Amino acid sequence: MAISKETKEKLKFLWQDENTVDWIQTFIKIADKSGKIVPFILTPEQREFVQNMHKENIILKSRQLGLSSVTVALSIRACVVQDNTTCFLVSHNQSSTNTIFDKLKQQFNSLPEFIKPELLTNNRQELKFTNGSKITCLTAGNKEIGRGDTLNGIIHLSEFAYWKNAEKQLNALSQAVSDTGKIIIESTANGFNKYSEVYYQAKNNENSYKSFFFNWINGKELFKSQYESAMVEYKARNGKELLDDDLDEDELTLKSNRATLNQLAWRRKKISTDGKDAFNVEYPTTDADCFLTSGAQLFDTKKIDRFVTGIVQDKIIPISKGKIIGLPSILQTYYGKSLKIWGIPKVGERYYIAVD
Repeated sequence: MAISKETKEKLKFLWQDENTVDWIQTFIKIADKSGKIVPFILTPEQREFVQNMHKENIILKSRQLGLSSVTVALSIRACVVQDNTTCFLVSHNQSSTNTIFDKLKQQFNSLPEFIKPELLTNNRQELKFTNGSKITCLTAGNKEIGRGDTLNGIIHLSEFAYWKNAEKQLNALSQAVSDTGKIIIESTANGFNKYSEVYYQAKNNENSYKSFFFNWINGKELFKSQYESAMVEYKARNGKELLDDDLDEDELTLKSNRATLNQLAWRRKKISTDGKDAFNVEYPTTDADCFLTSGAQLFDTKKIDRFVTGIVQDKIIPISKGKIIGLPSILQTYYGKSLKIWGIPKVGERYYIAVD
């Protein structure tokens, strides 16, 4: 039964957009990693995204931080709070689309009856409600998605780095989004492509998207039991727990970035089965790290990442734009964003440029 106007008035506080986190935590339940249905209490990463998202958003993330789950919750909320809302949840393959749709049904079914809109359609692709709202789950392919539709709710593009014809699909979807619609592009890295292009442009304030990066180190809560188990296994094999003195150069750097010893034991276990490059893609520490690792590179990516990290850690400041004379106008737009200069070329010196 659709929610009445009287009930909406009583719940006015939760219906305000600034209280979206409270709405989700009050009304939606999810299946936790053990399969138990529990209230959806947002992790710090989920909360940060919900509270800071804009109209157009792009997320680069470590695996399994629950960003897809919270996007499903945002879609359900949009359709309950506002009649005649259309949401699209699009993934890169059919298996992933099915997984998202299963999350959608589970979360929707967990809603209290007094706010749950009545269903008109419930199939493998769509939930459609009597209040005129609908949530459609689709798989990205060669055919353009969204053309001819008016999308005024949540538009979630999952694992966008793996889409076919990504640029064409994004253009079609962007044109279908209304003033009230919100685009959420979310993915792990897959080399340099349309996704990495949009992400870095957003990070450098060169497009209309807002960038978010969530690394594996800060996402401690979701894998806490796995980290503890990894340390128990390490102790069983080595007769003692992993200690600071056992860490290699990479692990010491990660510990300085707040990785715990339990996390480092878990990382060793993952790397032993999947390899370091695969780990850095699926569980990145920095955004540069995962793109460099997942792309086919001519140059030593470890050295590149070390130089980039050193610039940040040593707080090396590029030359201010006002002190650079003769910078071509075509480059002035990008200076301070994707273009930075640390030293002025000297007359008579020979310089080399290498481009991959």
